Amino acid sequence: MSVSGAVSVLRRTAAFGGLGDDRLNVLAFSGERTSFAPGDRLAEAGEAPPRCLVVLEGTVLVHSASGDQPDRVVGRGATIDEVALITNQPSDVSVTAESAGEALIITRPLFERLVADFPDIAVQLRDAMRARLSNTLHQLGRIERRLRGADGSAADRNERAPARGRRDAPRPAPRRPR
Repeated sequence: MSVSGAVSVLRRTAAFGGLGDDRLNVLAFSGERTSFAPGDRLAEAGEAPPRCLVVLEGTVLVHSASGDQPDRVVGRGATIDEVALITNQPSDVSVTAESAGEALIITRPLFERLVADFPDIAVQLRDAMRARLSNTLHQLGRIERRLRGADGSAADRNERAPARGRRDAPRPAPRRPR
């Protein structure tokens, strides 16, 4: 894929889409390109140095460190492990190619050089992560409310059960004077 094709994909990502074309061109030109075939391993959980994958073409399977089954299947425009660029922590996912394709790899050292020249890249990535975290928290809140039920039943009753159980336990009979 050409640099302009990679810029077109980067423009549609949440992580980098807010950057101007000049920054996206630098990112697309500076990142490492890798072609992959079905079954190729693109990233391994615990791998260092940290890096971000942007799927330019094809589809990949993303596995959490603890799971054998893929957590998700993603394709063109997906960014994987962009958090690692900010946190400088090893990846917590493994990535395997599902189909043939191409990915752009943004390494932590490249990211640091780009941020030194263009600080707005870090701001864009931070804002994208903040939005994603906010969305995740909102979804978790909806799930929690659904589990509790609209009337406060299910899990809510289970949480109160021990307290109610103590209150409802048989009380000793009152002592009668002799």
